[in-house]
Amino acid sequence: MPTWFFSVSAEGIGTLGMIINCIVTLIVSRLTPPPPAEIQDLVEDLRTPTLE
Repeated sequence: MPTWFFSVSAEGIGTLGMIINCIVTLIVSRLTPPPPAEIQDLVEDLRTPTLE
């Protein structure tokens, strides 16, 4: 089986990528402020549309 990066298989690189992605996502979400209330309301309206 061919290796891709430093003798690590493609599955191994994918697993490392998922772990690194989760860590970066957590760090960025902790360091950035939450969106304004109007944006949160807009997103909530998009998630639960009303039938009129």
